Order: sequence, then C-alpha cells, then structure tokens
Amino acid sequence: MKASIKHISARRQEVPSWLTWLEDRRDAFLVAARFVGWIAAFLILALLPFWQAVRGDEVLWTARAAYEVLRVFGVEVLLSGSSLSRGVVEILEVYPGCSGVTYCLFFAAAVLAFPALWWKRLAGVLIGSVVLLGMNVGRVVCMFVVGVANPGLFVVIHEVAWPVVSIVATVALAAFWLAWVLPGKAADC
Repeated sequence: MKASIKHISARRQEVPSWLTWLEDRRDAFLVAARFVGWIAAFLILALLPFWQAVRGDEVLWTARAAYEVLRVFGVEVLLSGSSLSRGVVEILEVYPGCSGVTYCLFFAAAVLAFPALWWKRLAGVLIGSVVLLGMNVGRVVCMFVVGVANPGLFVVIHEVAWPVVSIVATVALAAFWLAWVLPGKAADC
C-alpha cells in the first residue's frame, strides 16, 4: 500500500507546476469562459435588427426619464426626441452609447456566468438592471445640470468621472449580488 501512495506522490510531482496551477483554478476559468460566452451572445444579439429598435426605445426612455426628474426638481428643461435643452440651447443628446444598457449587459454576463440557482441569477439580473438604468438616468440628469451650470466641466464629467463611477457601480453591484448568493463564503473574502 505504501508503495502505491509513494508512486502517486512521485507522479504528482512529475506534473508541470503550471498544469497544477490550472487544475487548482478550474472553477474560476469555467466562470470566466461562461462570462466571455455570455458577452459573445449579447454581441451577436446586438447585431440583430430588432435590437436596434430596442436600443432606440431605451435612448428615448432615458431622455424622457431624465426630463421628468429634472422637471420634478423645478429645472427648466425642454425635451425633443432624445435631446435635452434649456431654452434654445441644446445641453445634451442621449445616444445609444450613452445608455446604461452596456453596463447592464456586463453585469448580466457576470451574474449569468456564476454557478448559482437560476432564480437567484434572474433576480440579480432584473434588480441589477433596474439599479444600473436608474443610475444612468441620474448620470444624464447630473450631466444636464453640469452642462447648464459649468459647460467647461461637462466633458470631464461625461468622459472621465461618470465612466469611472459606472464601472465601479457595476462591479460593486456584482459584489453585492455575490454576497447575497454566497452569504457564508462572503465573510471569508
């Protein structure tokens, strides 16, 4: 018996260290591969004609929601399609690239890739998407206010600050979802 254990142990030492390293991280690689697969599926979906209509509706919805929030707070604003103006001066226009859908898709890919119960994945995707789309409306409202108050700061807020905030919020939301799915293991991290 001792000889066979010694043989297995000697054989284990013959395996290259990089292969052992890969074997030890198999589950993480599977999640990463599923994540890439979901991203690829979403990219293929984006090429389909019906998706363009969905994107157009989402852009109009974002502009309309930002318009309503601004009006609730008494801000003078005009809405024309996906453009928000103050008087005759257009402050900003919401484009498909400015929507929160991209962050929702990355969040959804991360959640769907993780090995959890399907109902927890679907709940995570739905709740996370609502939070990220709501945050995006807040982003448009913020940029409108900055565009009115300090137009010189608009580019920095639009191209630097909000992308960072959006990425951090997406990752944080995924971390909160993981803490909910893995309550016992979250304390170990």
